Amino acid sequence: MHEDQPSARAKRMPRDEKRPFVESTLAAKVARMEEILAAWKRLRRKTVDFWPSTREELRNWDDPARGIFKFSDPWITSPKKDDPLQKTLVELMAQFESVRRKLKNFKEAGDPEIIEKANKDLKQLNSELMSQISRLQLVATEFRKEIKRKIPDSKYLRREWNLF
Repeated sequence: MHEDQPSARAKRMPRDEKRPFVESTLAAKVARMEEILAAWKRLRRKTVDFWPSTREELRNWDDPARGIFKFSDPWITSPKKDDPLQKTLVELMAQFESVRRKLKNFKEAGDPEIIEKANKDLKQLNSELMSQISRLQLVATEFRKEIKRKIPDSKYLRREWNLF
């Protein structure tokens, strides 16, 4: 690892500089996870993007182009909740867990559960539309009867106007 790489410099940073660097890196990781999940939902399928499923994978995730650097220290992904200095890390890890829970509810378009629900919804919609068509046919028949009573030789009673 070269000296000028941020992940290498972080180890040599003074404590007061290291904390903001670590917090911004962890925030970038959580933000990237949210972007990935939003893209998966939009596409209705998973892509090849890296998704950390454990805290260790989160810690080892390294993508310098996105401002994401790996951590060697496990306390970063397991902060103490009662330590006021680690409040930001606690909040970021809560966000990480929240995004991870959202993935558990994610269903791909080809998922049998999704297909079954879509079929059920379409059958219900079809039933409602058939009922609506039947009601409109009854109304049209009543209109034709009324036209025939009022204007027996109306053009609307000719064969080309017969809807049925």
